[in-house]
Amino acid sequence: MGFSFCDKDNAKQDCTHDDNSQSRDTLQAVLMWYDKYPEYKPNDLWLAGESYAGVYIPYLAKQMVHHNELMKKTGGFSPKLKGFAVGNGVTDWLLDNMEQNMDYGYWHNLFDENTRNQLLALNCPYYLLEDFQQPISQNCTDLWNLVANYTHRIDKYFIFGKCYPLQSEVRELMEQAGLKMTRDRYRPFVQAT
Repeated sequence: MGFSFCDKDNAKQDCTHDDNSQSRDTLQAVLMWYDKYPEYKPNDLWLAGESYAGVYIPYLAKQMVHHNELMKKTGGFSPKLKGFAVGNGVTDWLLDNMEQNMDYGYWHNLFDENTRNQLLALNCPYYLLEDFQQPISQNCTDLWNLVANYTHRIDKYFIFGKCYPLQSEVRELMEQAGLKMTRDRYRPFVQAT
């Protein structure tokens, strides 16, 4: 979560992270935010997120509940946590990605039945999970690369939206038409050559 660095020489413990450590760090960030903006301390707090927040938010809520129980004993500040909401959240990385992506892709015609049947017959894990499982076979790699070739320009979260061409494709088409792409204060426009 976020961008940071660690000091391997002087603070090695800060170089290993997991969902528990991120929840502790996030709780500290929330508490620091309340220190900076104390006028919000009386307000109720609802945590919300989507996607991997299906893991982050419950872990943070658990840390916050534990913190608030400790603060009852010591008299320190306790955020007024009322609940949390997660939309389209990850709950189990393997289940939410592997099976969901294969079925989603097939049933939305992102790849054909033959490709799906081959993926199932070979028990191919979802291609993005190769770091989390045993090495993926070459046959599975080839099949997932085929799927990626079909879908590389499709936003899987917005498959029915407009599909814009890649900038390299636009540049090639413009060159063929005798035009070049330039930028003026981040607004693209075309200019005849």
